[in-house]
Amino acid sequence: MRGRRRARDGSGGGKCDCHRSDSSAINSVVGREDVIAQKIRRQEIVIVADDLSGAADCAVSCAVRGLRAVVQLAAEDPAFAQVLAIDAATRGMPADRAAATAERLFAAHRDSRVFYKKIDSLLRGHVGPELAAMLHDAAPAVAVMAPALPAQGRVTIGGCVWLRGERVAGADAPRVLAAAGLTSAVIGLDLIRSGQLVREMTTLAKRADVLVCDAETDEDLRAIAAAIAVLPRETIWVGSAGLARHIPGALGIGGGSEPAEDPPRIHGPVLVVAGSRSPVAHEQIRAVGVKTVFLTPEQLRSGSGLTLDLSGDLVIAIEAAEETVEDPGLSAALAVLIAPHMDQIGALVVTGGETARAVLTRSGITSLLLLQEVEAGVPLAISAGARTMPVITKSGSFGNRATLAHCVELLRRLKLE
Repeated sequence: MRGRRRARDGSGGGKCDCHRSDSSAINSVVGREDVIAQKIRRQEIVIVADDLSGAADCAVSCAVRGLRAVVQLAAEDPAFAQVLAIDAATRGMPADRAAATAERLFAAHRDSRVFYKKIDSLLRGHVGPELAAMLHDAAPAVAVMAPALPAQGRVTIGGCVWLRGERVAGADAPRVLAAAGLTSAVIGLDLIRSGQLVREMTTLAKRADVLVCDAETDEDLRAIAAAIAVLPRETIWVGSAGLARHIPGALGIGGGSEPAEDPPRIHGPVLVVAGSRSPVAHEQIRAVGVKTVFLTPEQLRSGSGLTLDLSGDLVIAIEAAEETVEDPGLSAALAVLIAPHMDQIGALVVTGGETARAVLTRSGITSLLLLQEVEAGVPLAISAGARTMPVITKSGSFGNRATLAHCVELLRRLKLE
């Protein structure tokens, strides 16, 4: 793919030198047919994620550095934000549609100071096709990828992802990229830690579409971010929340630690919705210590006779199964079940990006203002739209046994006596 690019000079640490009018940047925000066109305003950092939990955990990484960070769920002008995170909802799309969505979003937002393509730290989803679509004819753009997320035990060695000491099957970045027609170069830990990373990246970028960076620690990711920020060409940042956490420091912005707003006090119960069926999520559910209702897929699909007792805090979960990937149909069914009761709920915790998006959008919530982290990768936000309420989102596999219990404890402290 590299040989088919047009030549063009560029400078500015990843900032594009093109001068398209912001008012003409029309795109489909989430790549869905019912999304209307919108006018885009320039942000410091634009994050495009393939699911809601990923958008939120990347955005909160910037929010804790004092930047106003918003996750956008609906096709309307976002509230003022230095960091705009867009849930493109591509994880569950067919590959061609996911690629087209990524291409439109990149075209609309590439004038931002940083364009960040959030990918899954285990390389799930359509990583290759989405990057290929964004890089197509985007001379002389190069993508720098660092999937590692050390806080969750996920590191990259030799371009491959390892999870808590075990290599993850199929998570070989060069192969994933090659399957999409992209060339890549792996930058090993010796070069990451050499002090010569900028020079090495600049050289490799002349002959590769994607630079894949190994990383084992946050210090490795900090070095990668610092190098990307001064590359003398347009650069697409690619990574998980691990790399995103170091963008403000690399750009020299932010620096505060106070949340954008205080979370509102609440009246009603805390509702935990567990759309993820991963073993980690179910272990966390059992540790919450409140009334829990397990629903079968058949019950959810039929919807008959299902009611919610919201006289107190409640956990709703789908029965565990061998299949741990979220089912969009079941996520939608959970959203239908919950929507009529949203006015009774004081605060919401949702595990699983597909489920979080379904529940929030079905209830008319259009955006989330990120406030703080409950734990690494577990953000607390305030919703906007039809309801203003505290919302915590979490990837199903993130955290330890006590993570959901910590979320509920934090929200209970917001209850009015």
